[in-house]
Amino acid sequence: MGFIDGSLAEAKLIGDDVFPKTLLPAAVSERNLSKSVLAERESLVAALRRHRALLFRGFDVTSVDDFERVVEAFEWDAFQAISGTTTRSKLSERIYTANEASVELFINFHHEMSLGNHA
Repeated sequence: MGFIDGSLAEAKLIGDDVFPKTLLPAAVSERNLSKSVLAERESLVAALRRHRALLFRGFDVTSVDDFERVVEAFEWDAFQAISGTTTRSKLSERIYTANEASVELFINFHHEMSLGNHA
């Protein structure tokens, strides 16, 4: 198991860290992302803390179920989705669409935690 560094033309350098950190399968036989995440979870979490975002490319993630297995492999608690001003659809227990509004509509600058429960 393992990952190799990839690159993205649009990536930014923040200090000495690339954003987002792009990761590819170390070998063609290692394209199962959920298994790779399970095997490398601690190093991936450390990389996420350092680079602020991870971009996985070249893995066999072709369905909502595949993506859900990847999310579950990180073993984080599910984020409670709260109704907001965007139109979103629930695809599975932990997966929602991003925003289904018309592409002509302007989305103001925001961060994804703006609707979180801060109690």
